[in-house]
Amino acid sequence: MDNTTFFLGANSAQGFYSLYSDFASRPGDMLHIIKAGPGTGKSTFMRKIGQAAEERGYEVEYIICSGDPDSLDGVYIPALGVGFADGTAPHVLDPDFFGVTGTYLDLGRFCDTNAVRAHGGQIVDVTRRYKAQYAAAYDYLAAAGRVDEVRGAAFHTPDILAAVRRRADSAVRREFGTGRKNAPGSVTRRFLSAISCQGLVFLDDTLSALCPRVYCLENRCGLADDFLQQVLSSAVAAGADAIVCPSPLRPETLEAVLFPAQGVAFLACAPKQAPENAELRWVHLDSIPEKTLLRSQRRAVLDNGKLKTSLLEKACGHLEAAKSLHDLLETYYRPHLDVQGLNGFTKDIILELFS
Repeated sequence: MDNTTFFLGANSAQGFYSLYSDFASRPGDMLHIIKAGPGTGKSTFMRKIGQAAEERGYEVEYIICSGDPDSLDGVYIPALGVGFADGTAPHVLDPDFFGVTGTYLDLGRFCDTNAVRAHGGQIVDVTRRYKAQYAAAYDYLAAAGRVDEVRGAAFHTPDILAAVRRRADSAVRREFGTGRKNAPGSVTRRFLSAISCQGLVFLDDTLSALCPRVYCLENRCGLADDFLQQVLSSAVAAGADAIVCPSPLRPETLEAVLFPAQGVAFLACAPKQAPENAELRWVHLDSIPEKTLLRSQRRAVLDNGKLKTSLLEKACGHLEAAKSLHDLLETYYRPHLDVQGLNGFTKDIILELFS
């Protein structure tokens, strides 16, 4: 895998949904869990680690924040079996086996907390307002999730689902053959998109870098998840290694399945959301239901789509307000950060990693 970027968290209909337990979790990996307050250099520290690894020719995986895609929440160097991750809320992390699979890294020691206490009243107030914006965003996301869930109910008949799965099996045979290996392939879970303060952010560059060929699945009828689940099951059984990408709104369903070794991905998307830098093949799942059924459900599908879009826009507005409050929160901490001490510590970690 080349240098890639993913999300490990999602602002979803279920609240914050975490895949952080899958991060730096191979046998022999060591995850350094960073603890520190806002504005105390966690993201900058990890970015410097990643840049140092790249300069030395290592492949790096970057994990960006689902709340603020401009911020970094994790970095992983597979060849070294070493990862670093922000272990503060909402993705609170602890090692499964301290000292064996993970350890703690206290960057908070470079912040003068005695000086910070002078801003205690403001910090408490801003933090409460920040959390309230997230609570409002999650209310809208929960509503959007319910709308999305009922979208395809009329199309989930046994005959239609059987036809969807036959198409999925046909695509698997085309891409992976008909034989089965002695051992099934591996599954890695990552988010390829996020509902954020910047709206819906889709990692197009990651997809095109890993998978130059993309099967785009029509999904107005809500059938793409059934197709993707069948592709995943059959391809992994055939020995293919998969990166499974849940939907950020409803993580119990799938948005995409990537097979980097084969350079092919399967993605649920609308025509306007199709990746630009890939060879596309459209799978017309919306043509499977009978025309009479499609006509009878057309108005409901259109209305649900508009309602879902409106609810998502409201949620993103609250996430944007939360981002502004988080930026304000950082201003109370940043002036009291020992930047020189943190930079020196970062250099020591880099020397230790690559000596």
